[in-house]
Amino acid sequence: MKKWTKLLMIVLGAAMLSACGSVPEQETEKKLEKIELSVQKTEVDVDEALEITVSTTPKDIEIQTASFQKMDGAQIEKKEKKFVFKASKAGTYSVQVKQDAIDSNVLKIKAVDPKEKAEEEEEVAEDAAQSSQETAGQETGAQENQQVIVTGNGLPHNDPTWNAEAIADTVDVSSVMADPQRYMGQTMTIVGNLPQSAADSNGKYYTALYPDTNTNEGLRLSGASIDIGGCVAELTGMVVKEDDTYVFDVQSYRMAADQSVR
Repeated sequence: MKKWTKLLMIVLGAAMLSACGSVPEQETEKKLEKIELSVQKTEVDVDEALEITVSTTPKDIEIQTASFQKMDGAQIEKKEKKFVFKASKAGTYSVQVKQDAIDSNVLKIKAVDPKEKAEEEEEVAEDAAQSSQETAGQETGAQENQQVIVTGNGLPHNDPTWNAEAIADTVDVSSVMADPQRYMGQTMTIVGNLPQSAADSNGKYYTALYPDTNTNEGLRLSGASIDIGGCVAELTGMVVKEDDTYVFDVQSYRMAADQSVR
């Protein structure tokens, strides 16, 4: 009897061990670590559907639609396992998910009214066209109001056939000083008295050409560095304006054959 009892206990123990060994191991529950939101664009029309891609770490964790933060004027819907953003009125919306104590990044999506957008684009185009017309008008007016300067060969300054190089006659510096605007833009030769030393204006020295030996008032010179002085000189160049002052931009110079000032 004891023998049978012992045998029965061994069989029961083996059965219990077999039953315990057959119990499947329980899978460890995945814990949400990160949520990442992304979109193809950040500006849509009102009532336009925009898909929002949701990525999680670990993967394959289901995000609930209710986890999206509520927005006034826009909502998130889930269609065919995809989250879709749609706004019912214009504005800028912040899209974010909060689930299992994890916050996603924030997407800024701008919804615009197509009609208002078209009107704004039309206004911008009209402003650009008006600005272009005004600029063209100013340029035309400047051309029409351009001063006509009659040169030594009888042709106007703004005539396309006018050649400033054709001016051969020398002009006395006093004539240029009397009406410098008249000679603007012409390559010409002027003659005058060129002193040995530079003029002084508040501590600033400059070279000038004078009508005579009196150096009280002369035509300032710029351009080429002149290494002659104390003589009557012929300077070739052009009258220009620098800092609201008429000056003669010297291209070349020489001592005049006739040393008597005109």
